[in-house]
Amino acid sequence: MRKFVIKAVTFIIFGILIASFAVWGIGDIFQVSSPNAPVAQVGDIEIGQQEFTRNLTREVNRLSARLGSRFDIEQARALGVVDQIVSQMVGGALFDQKIADLGLTVSDNLVKRRISEEPSFKNDAGQFDPNRFIQALQVSNVGEQEFVQGLRRDVLRQQLLSAITKSAPAPRRLAETLYSYREETRVARVLSVPNNSIVDLPEPDEPALQAFHKEFSSKFMAPEYRAIEFVHLRAEDLAAEVAIQETELQAEFEARREDFTVPERRGIEQIVFDDEAAANAAMDSFRDGANFEAVAQDRTGQPPVDLGTVERGELPNELSDAAFNLNEGEIGEPVKTSFGWHILRVREILPREEADFEKVQEELAQDMAMSRAIESLVSIANQLDDELAGGNTLSEAADSLNLPARRIRAIDRDGRDDQGAAVEGFPAERFLEIAFDTAPGQDSLMTETSNGDFFILHVDSVTASQLRPLGDVRAEVVELWRDARRAEKAREIGNALAERARLGQSLEEIGKAEGYKVEISEPLSRFESDPARSFAPALTSKLFDLAPGEVDTVAASDSHIVLELVEVTKVDPASKETEVAALREGLSNAMRNDLLEQFVETLRGEYGVTIDQGVIDNVMAAY
Repeated sequence: MRKFVIKAVTFIIFGILIASFAVWGIGDIFQVSSPNAPVAQVGDIEIGQQEFTRNLTREVNRLSARLGSRFDIEQARALGVVDQIVSQMVGGALFDQKIADLGLTVSDNLVKRRISEEPSFKNDAGQFDPNRFIQALQVSNVGEQEFVQGLRRDVLRQQLLSAITKSAPAPRRLAETLYSYREETRVARVLSVPNNSIVDLPEPDEPALQAFHKEFSSKFMAPEYRAIEFVHLRAEDLAAEVAIQETELQAEFEARREDFTVPERRGIEQIVFDDEAAANAAMDSFRDGANFEAVAQDRTGQPPVDLGTVERGELPNELSDAAFNLNEGEIGEPVKTSFGWHILRVREILPREEADFEKVQEELAQDMAMSRAIESLVSIANQLDDELAGGNTLSEAADSLNLPARRIRAIDRDGRDDQGAAVEGFPAERFLEIAFDTAPGQDSLMTETSNGDFFILHVDSVTASQLRPLGDVRAEVVELWRDARRAEKAREIGNALAERARLGQSLEEIGKAEGYKVEISEPLSRFESDPARSFAPALTSKLFDLAPGEVDTVAASDSHIVLELVEVTKVDPASKETEVAALREGLSNAMRNDLLEQFVETLRGEYGVTIDQGVIDNVMAAY
């Protein structure tokens, strides 16, 4: 009867859902964005999918060439490259919208002058060379009209940017004041009263321990424990029972032959030059018998760049074609990319290794067994879900499917039992998180792990976090009470010694008389972060509140410190022109960046920006 009622309720719920779909429709669920839908809308400007893809491809290729290996789209996502491209394109479109509204233009003569002044378009005599211009466009796969339009747009953006940021230099007085503040140093005379030097402590009485136990109860709390029952379905357990016929192995091997074939690989080294003339000069040296490493060191100041052992597809096309047409030990002719002129040498060639069935038979059998086990596991997990949906408890559902169920009497969020021992044998991945997110008396959802396993758990009971009885933690309470009393006594002694120093007795005399070590600190700035130099984190800030000769105290982790300011060193910014100029430039750049960010935010509010993440995701899926 219970199973019948549950099924009836389930049918009613699904009936309501189906009716709601009929009323409101399901179009949004299956809606696919148009291939012409823009990635983003900035005012009246649309950023199209092709433009976004082109910019993303250009950046991925740039990073691939820089890193010496193929930089895939998942890496681009993980490093924020996709978001960066969108942000840059939106910022550019905002500028373009403002430029259009202001009616800014750039003359053809200015565009021509910019092209003629570009160093990469000039010949050896320093004159504009139309052939080099055309060749550069071909290498970049950009048409002349597209290049001119892009250059015109960049010039206008630079003009607008200059108008916003040009009038934002940091005042010299600000840079000098900040430099003086930052570079001022102070030296302290330090007397330390170690906490562990306090040895004459009385034994704590029971009322004192009870009060301390209550006052610092957070240090003596037992964690929340949960009693859990769970079923863990592991693919490797089923895989051990799966038998694979040799005919099946042979068929799978033929289907996956390329997976087991190792393509030809080459160990590649390269030297990169900024211009063709330098690359050709290096090639002349090689033809005369010069050493590859020596030429690299002599002409670039560093050894050749080792690209590692790579397959053909792991290098950009132009480099890959050149490298895989060389013989072992051979040095190739210079190759032009957007990063300069590359000279490659093949250090070694590892030939293609054809797949061998005998060598991979065992691995293939394990893969096939695991694959079938995972398929069976999904079916078993669904059956277990059905049993639970039918009203069975987790124990009953496991028994009906002949699955082992395990109980954990008590476990905390760190995976330890109520005796502090580590609990073993439960799924490591998200098990504890789910166990402590599931309400008492409830089953969790069936959860799949990253390796294809499944688990489901039931929370039998919860023991709330509570204060451990004093009798159970007496030793810990006593030790912490002693530590607190030692620190308190050290503070009292330190304050008394500081008062003696204020009355005229030197810290050296006090330290010698009382048996405490006195040290002179190194010069400390306001921003000192090394605890070995500053004695205590709070000492530096305290030191810069004192006048020369003044005395104060500060607590350290294991002592109480008496400090006296003995020396102040100020820096005259007029004697540090280079450093002040660099600081001023950094402040100016920061102010320019702040102005630019505020301007961009103002443009966002003025024109509105809409980014369609669904379109971006579709472009990424098809990339």
